[in-house]
Amino acid sequence: MTDLRSRLGRPGDALAGAAGLAAAVGFLALAVSRRLNFDEALALRAGVLELAHFDGAPPFLMPWTLALGALARLVPEPGSLFLVARLATAGVLLALLVAASRACGLIGARLAFAVAYTLVLRSFVAHGLEFRYDAALLGGLLTAAVALADPSRLRPALAGVAVAVLALHHLKGAVLALAVGLWAWLRLRDAIGGRRRFATGLGIALAIWFALVTVLGLGGRWLATVQGWVVLARGTRRVPLAEAIGPAMLGDLAWWTLVAVGLVSAVLALRKGGLAAGESASLLLGCGSLALVVLHPHPWPYLLAVPAPFLAIALAHRLPPRAERGAVVVWAAAAALAIGVQ
Repeated sequence: MTDLRSRLGRPGDALAGAAGLAAAVGFLALAVSRRLNFDEALALRAGVLELAHFDGAPPFLMPWTLALGALARLVPEPGSLFLVARLATAGVLLALLVAASRACGLIGARLAFAVAYTLVLRSFVAHGLEFRYDAALLGGLLTAAVALADPSRLRPALAGVAVAVLALHHLKGAVLALAVGLWAWLRLRDAIGGRRRFATGLGIALAIWFALVTVLGLGGRWLATVQGWVVLARGTRRVPLAEAIGPAMLGDLAWWTLVAVGLVSAVLALRKGGLAAGESASLLLGCGSLALVVLHPHPWPYLLAVPAPFLAIALAHRLPPRAERGAVVVWAAAAALAIGVQ
């Protein structure tokens, strides 16, 4: 009987797993039914025009937009193209979210909670399924978590690829690449050959990109794209945080309140004796990408989708074990607060 129960799992695990699965299915259903965002059309248009060697303005050549342009050639019918791009984006991000959660040490009910809690944040639901280029930033950070969160299963080459992906997607991607690259370099200091494999993965990924744009005759357009980022950064006027993300955070006040409680709990635990490696990694990525939102001159709500998975993973680490008195109330309150606000 004990062996059977261990195979089937505890009822709480099954319930949490069902909640996580329901959230994932709902996310995919929304991906195919929600109307297109302007930035999705911009990314798709850029990829199509660049592959056609049509000098659209402004130049917007990145791996993500080029991939969308290639997909448009494979799927010429617009309706099917939009569905395929949406499902591919949402599906890959969901898979990376689960993989990153596992790499950060979550299993069972806690893993399901992290997935479900991510998917009930309105900023993530609204923008995490879109095939805008920011999906590449989120994918790069989740991949970095998969590669570096678990010190017993480091993947240095994969971390290098993740940093390359970040670096090639706009200035905020370059900033994230520098931060993740520094973290990777420090994380791999005791791994035999780790830094060499990291540099190899980074170098190969960048070499493939440079070779690709050269073969396609798009080297000049890529340089023009980078120059455009610099010009845009210099001439950008900052939008106040309260105006840009204030309404979005108030709309998800329960979500952010519970995250804040989790962060305070993590700080107290750190002062008492330290955190698990996976929890530390999720906090680093979550708080680091949230800092980018605060520092960005245009901190629109779509940027909140980037730190959301890592903050949800960190919160899942902070929830008390269900075996303790009152823990069931905490789990129920967490679900009610997150879902009720939607």
